[in-house]
Amino acid sequence: MQRALNYDLTPALSVPLRFFLSALVFALLASLLLLWAGPQALSSRWTPAVLAMTHLWLLGCFTLTIIGALFQLFPVVGGRSLPGGNLYANTILACISAGALLLALAFLSGTRQLFPVAAVTAGGGLTLFLLGCLHALASPRPPLPEGAKPMFRTLALALCFLSFALLSGVVNAMLRSGSLATHQWLSSIAWLAPGALTDAHAVLGLLGWIAMMIMAVAPQVIPMFQATEPYPYRSEWRLPILFALVLLSWLLCALLPAFSWIRQTAVAAILLACLAFALLTLKTLKTRKRAEPDGTTGFWQAAMAFLILACFSWMAADTPLLAGVLLAGAAFSAINGMLYQIVPFLIWLHAHHQAKQRRPIMPKMRDIIPLRQARRQCGLHIAALALLAGATLYPAYLARPAALAMLASVLWLCANLWRALRIYRAALQSLQ
Repeated sequence: MQRALNYDLTPALSVPLRFFLSALVFALLASLLLLWAGPQALSSRWTPAVLAMTHLWLLGCFTLTIIGALFQLFPVVGGRSLPGGNLYANTILACISAGALLLALAFLSGTRQLFPVAAVTAGGGLTLFLLGCLHALASPRPPLPEGAKPMFRTLALALCFLSFALLSGVVNAMLRSGSLATHQWLSSIAWLAPGALTDAHAVLGLLGWIAMMIMAVAPQVIPMFQATEPYPYRSEWRLPILFALVLLSWLLCALLPAFSWIRQTAVAAILLACLAFALLTLKTLKTRKRAEPDGTTGFWQAAMAFLILACFSWMAADTPLLAGVLLAGAAFSAINGMLYQIVPFLIWLHAHHQAKQRRPIMPKMRDIIPLRQARRQCGLHIAALALLAGATLYPAYLARPAALAMLASVLWLCANLWRALRIYRAALQSLQ
């Protein structure tokens, strides 16, 4: 279904950009951490370096990018703005950024006292964000456009999973801090499986929050920027609901030992739902109306390819670190592609909005970041993720090359976005 977009409610350009640029700082930090830690970091998914990198990527990079995009999508797609203005956005950004850094430092240093501080800091920012989203979603006016309803239904599901991930994360942080009261409380829950909260936190964060948000955003941004046919309307909300149900089934199996016998069935259902979404997205990308792919098509294709590989690696072998890297690679590929779509569009939109009756000296939107630059960086990005996946199997040979390739890819992305901002500033100066 075609969407009616309301660009009059677009927030200031600085609001989403501060989240996007901060997210890339965390991507750089995670790459530098792997370069510093070396092969030993990937010997297990429980090493301090892996745990620190996981939170730098998921909480620092992925979550900040999604929040920045939602500050734009809420008013433009749904006609409803998140409350609080700049102060609200800055508080969320500061709390989540500080919390992600403190968590990484706590894992690397082993300082127990840092875990509750990090949990409160990051948890405060995420809670503030969740409350703002709840306010916007619960508001009866203006009514959501019909075409936006599937996206916001899926968004609501993702926010619910984020809430569960936040709660389990806070409890895990308190356990790592050595809190006796938390240990006694968990021990008193006889039906809770040992170690279940750790697995639940990881799955809820990566699949329930990040993957579900990609399911929410992809049907909006792919037809808009890739000039494809819309996703089938029913699949936009039926597939996420099915995905949410099987995730809840898995969560029940993970937490309750009595239901462990159906855990494999729940895992298979999760993988089938991910495969269905990946194949549907690839099918939609084939309906592009432009003969020549733009610089971001490859990122979406790579994201779906890594998602499919993650599903098969999960089914074929007991390699959770490899599956996790592939899933994170799918998420970062989609995010990288969206940044190339959203940032040039916002720059073009704001430059023309500020020009009013006069047109600034601006290139076409697709030339703000040249297509050849996006394509070349896409190639390096895919190579870096392939090396990183290989490093989980052969860390002695590939860990540092993967870190260097990812560092170069993220720096290239930063340079391309910086070039776009320079074009925007030049356009504004041409109006003076």
